[in-house]
Parts: sequence; C-alpha cells; structure tokens
Amino acid sequence: AVQEWAALAQDIAILGGDDVAKTAAVQAKERAWARQAEVLGEHMRYRITCIPRGPDKDGRERFPWIPGKRGETEIFYSSDEVREMIPMLSRKNLEGHDIYITPITERYIHVMIDDLSPAAVKKMKADGLSPTAVWETSKGNHQAIFRLERTVPNHYGDPIKETESRAGAELVR
Repeated sequence: AVQEWAALAQDIAILGGDDVAKTAAVQAKERAWARQAEVLGEHMRYRITCIPRGPDKDGRERFPWIPGKRGETEIFYSSDEVREMIPMLSRKNLEGHDIYITPITERYIHVMIDDLSPAAVKKMKADGLSPTAVWETSKGNHQAIFRLERTVPNHYGDPIKETESRAGAELVR
C-alpha cells in the first residue's frame, strides 16, 4: 500500500503543469508506451479514448472524451504524439478516466480484451488464441490485443448503414 501511495504522490506532482519535471511514474508510462508502440507498429496512427469510471463528484453522468474528435472530423496520433500526451493522459487517469489507445489502420481491426488475470491470459493461450500483444496495465491486470485482418467483403455492405436506411424508410412511411 505504501508503494501505491508513493506512486500516486508522484502522479499528483504532474498536476502542476508542463513546466514541472516529469515524475518517475510518467517516465515509466513513457517507457511502457515505447514498448507497446514497438509491438503495435511505431509508424501507425492511434485513437485515444478516455472513458470515465463513473459519475462526477456531484453524481452527474460523465461521457467519454476522444481528444482528436471535433464534430465529424477525427485526427489520429503518431506514436511520438501519444508519448507527448502521456502527462495529460496521466492527469485524466487521476481524474477517474480509463485511457485506451487504439491502433487505426485500413488493413487491420485491433480488438482489445481488458481486465484479464494472469490465469485468464494463460488459459486464453492454452485454448489456442494468439494475441498480438499482452501487457500488464496494473498489478495483476492485463490487456490482450488481437490484430485481425479486415476480410469482410464489401458486397455485404455496412450493417449499420443498412439498419439506418431501413429505419429511415420506416419513418418516411
């Protein structure tokens, strides 16, 4: 428990702004990101999503925040840009957000399975599943990333667009 409080105290030091020296915790997160980016592909683009873990202190619902999303436009970040955002993402995490960094490509879909115990990771592998990467996100808690080729033929169409079209046709009737 003392180590966890010490790590939290280090993280809180980053709340002072960009002029504060990087804490050991932020430096450790940057090193972890460098390893993850190397596995996922350093030259890839990434979406960042911040998901609140519950309501705000006044009990109001909080909503996900995607830093690159502006209306209908979304920008994706390079691995270096993500690394530069780690102090800000650490602050968001301290404010009660889970942070997800998703590789975005036209060729692959990346699926993440979160909150896995070491036993679940071992069983997954014993069952023949081969994740692209597995990493520990906190003590005893892992994420597995699967990289799947986009192989759905275009002639099947986009099920969401088809559903929206059917719903729109029903409204016009």
